[in-house]
Amino acid sequence: MKGTALSLFLTGVAAAAVAYPITGDVVNCRSGPGTSYSIVKQYTQGQDVTITCQTEGTSVNGVTIWDKTADGNCYVSDYYVQTGVNGYVTGRCGGSCSAPKSNQATVDLIAEFEGFEPNVWKSFEKCITAMITGATLNLNQYGALVSWSFNMGCGAAQTSTLVARLNRGENVNTVLAEELPRWVNGGGVVLPGLVRRRNAEVALARTAGSGLALPVQC
Repeated sequence: MKGTALSLFLTGVAAAAVAYPITGDVVNCRSGPGTSYSIVKQYTQGQDVTITCQTEGTSVNGVTIWDKTADGNCYVSDYYVQTGVNGYVTGRCGGSCSAPKSNQATVDLIAEFEGFEPNVWKSFEKCITAMITGATLNLNQYGALVSWSFNMGCGAAQTSTLVARLNRGENVNTVLAEELPRWVNGGGVVLPGLVRRRNAEVALARTAGSGLALPVQC
């Protein structure tokens, strides 16, 4: 009976393992679902890849889904994989594992500067979760980064010195205190509103008493 069940399971897995062609000229397959992760291997245009699971990650030309490939055990942006649909074609990696939800202190900070818009920052939680690979963050430190990326954009955040320093394992509060205040310019001038926001984000990050945010505990 157990053998039959196992056989049926493996048959189902094989049926779900459909190969899809790569559409980009040379596409990087990375160790995690985001462009800040290291490159494991590369695929060329027309090469077929088998997707084992999919997950959310940093946006590539508006697409936030990343596909985990069977042969490389690495992730490639779904933007470069011709699945035929703009959505999920298989199960999610890690089951219910997802980006941590911002705590109330973060929600209040963003609302103070942006006005309250329910759930508008959810994509930035996924963005920060995907790009921070070498640091342990509590919910307040995480929230400071969610607020910052919401304000400055996910693309700017992921190519920043701030993220690079965190992923090198530098002290989180030291990095945030030194790097966040640099993001205060608009149109070539220092904007007082951005100065206040960066100061508020640094203060939030330094506030103790919050639980673990990253790495995600699945």
